[in-house]
Amino acid sequence: ASADAVVTEILVEQGMPMVRRNMRVKKGDILVSGLLGEPGSGRAVVAKGTVKGLVWYEYGIASPLVHRHKIYTGAEKTRRYLVLGNRALLVWGYGELPFQKYETSVERKTLKWREWTLPVGWIRERLRETGTAGLRVSPAEAGQAGLAQARADALARAGAGAVIREEKILHEKIEGGKVYMKVLLEVEQEIARELPIVQGE
Repeated sequence: ASADAVVTEILVEQGMPMVRRNMRVKKGDILVSGLLGEPGSGRAVVAKGTVKGLVWYEYGIASPLVHRHKIYTGAEKTRRYLVLGNRALLVWGYGELPFQKYETSVERKTLKWREWTLPVGWIRERLRETGTAGLRVSPAEAGQAGLAQARADALARAGAGAVIREEKILHEKIEGGKVYMKVLLEVEQEIARELPIVQGE
């Protein structure tokens, strides 16, 4: 077993089932044995099967009531450079920048003649001022955003084919501009992982 769980489904193709439906198992327990027959006189096979179980994931969520995101203020400055070989000479856009936070995009053009690229060209540098804006959300929306992240993380950890069967909010409070929640997710997932048979087991 890859996790502590309650078995919900067991389908054995080859081997000896060691658990049954609704049985509680701990991480490391043998679910399907590859040893058949009496100890010492039996034979070993490659155990094959699918075992699903309910696994619990607990999350502490802190979701902000104000979502901050980047915006462009509309202010920008352009600089132009003349390129000669591997040197660039500023020819337009001298002076200090009128803003502190910005994004830069560069457009470069090189002169060509027939199939040759000449070591001469120019660069246009566009500097756009950025800022942050806040979008206020309700405590319910903040909670749902936090729950969505917890669900996505649980399903990613549980693996392909996992399904959330139940979710319980154990504790919830609003403090310091955030919604704090403790949530328990019950996930049905594949819990079997393959282990080699060690001689003498």
